[in-house]
Amino acid sequence: MGKKMVRGYISPQAMRCYKEISQITQWNDSDVLSNSLRLTYAAYKCGQIGLLTKWLKDHEPAAVEGQHEDADKKT
Repeated sequence: MGKKMVRGYISPQAMRCYKEISQITQWNDSDVLSNSLRLTYAAYKCGQIGLLTKWLKDHEPAAVEGQHEDADKKT
């Protein structure tokens, strides 16, 4: 129940990404969370958060890229 409640707070784009990760990796909720935290922490400890962020932005789905373009127009 708690997991479903938390999912209510993420964007539809994030939910699609989560489902894609689950399908590709066959990981359960706990594994997805654990591995994403490990990756983020490793990037932080190695001083590579900027590189990770850039890679994620360069490889995000087109629907999310359009969202960033709209946000850029507003600023």
